[in-house]
Amino acid sequence: MFGLRTTLALTIAGAFAAVATPAMAAEFQYSYFSGDVFASGIFTTTDTTTTVDGREAYTVTGISGSRGGVLIAGLNALYPGASGGSDQYLFATGVPVTGFGIGFDYVNGLSGNLFYGVNGNEAFLGEYYGNTGTDRDAQFGPQQFTLTPVTTPPVTPPAVPESATWIMMILGFGGIGAALRSLRRTPQLAVA
Repeated sequence: MFGLRTTLALTIAGAFAAVATPAMAAEFQYSYFSGDVFASGIFTTTDTTTTVDGREAYTVTGISGSRGGVLIAGLNALYPGASGGSDQYLFATGVPVTGFGIGFDYVNGLSGNLFYGVNGNEAFLGEYYGNTGTDRDAQFGPQQFTLTPVTTPPVTPPAVPESATWIMMILGFGGIGAALRSLRRTPQLAVA
């Protein structure tokens, strides 16, 4: 039905499709005090970093947790009051966010944003909380913000292949064997 080259190409393509691993995610536990309000939860990020302002940053893909007893519903890059929206970058070392920060929504319909700013000559971490981005503008220092890696993507693949990999390898060898056998069955021209 298929030629040898087609069978081999389909077998190899199937093996690569089955062995492809899904993208991993990194998680960071955060907590901070904003005035007299406590917030904590988990940032879910990409497992790879990108360079932002000369530093390695993860892109935040999800957020969970609560602030002052109000649950966080999820990310919102364009929270009300943002100029240009949040960039959703998280730095594992140094100041954890950029000036645009990480924007998110609460289950009560309000929005929030963690950002980095400068007030006079003083650099600070800050937080907007409210519908306009100006309802609460809290400043707090790095000592009031903690960021701890929860999970990190594996650096090396597992030593033993998964069962799906074994199945695809066996099917691949079977496909190659079938293709080679079909070559032997093709009739040869007899010379008289």
